[in-house]
Amino acid sequence: MNIEQHMSRTGVVIFDDMIPRNSVEAFRIRRTSGWPGDVNKVHQILQHYRPDLTLVPIKTNPTGSYRVVGIDPASSVLDDHLEEIETTLASPDPQVVPTDWLERRAAVDAGRVLQLDIWKRLVDLRETNPRQEQIAPLWDQLRSLPTV
Repeated sequence: MNIEQHMSRTGVVIFDDMIPRNSVEAFRIRRTSGWPGDVNKVHQILQHYRPDLTLVPIKTNPTGSYRVVGIDPASSVLDDHLEEIETTLASPDPQVVPTDWLERRAAVDAGRVLQLDIWKRLVDLRETNPRQEQIAPLWDQLRSLPTV
């Protein structure tokens, strides 16, 4: 929520280490050498509070990455619900990680994401203050990628 207010509508937020390989890696308190922690909760929070965003979990090794597009610098939704969100984030161990995340069924292939032509188009649009109808088809391409 802090970075979004400083971004362009063509911006892309990238999270690394978003998809734990097992529930122990998702613990808030580190118990493994590889440790994404419970940051995967960001997906559930954004899915719930910001259905306007396009959320793209990506299958990368070892613990996945995540793209968020459809940025709206004027949005205050996350700020408005911060107390509720903090309660969700602060749940004690053990953490519950959805099975489709642990098994990578919700993720898309990294190669397919990189091959999309939307990235060059976003660079071209970045300085033009594009209208939503110019950007929406780009997000549709991301949403249409099949999960692995």
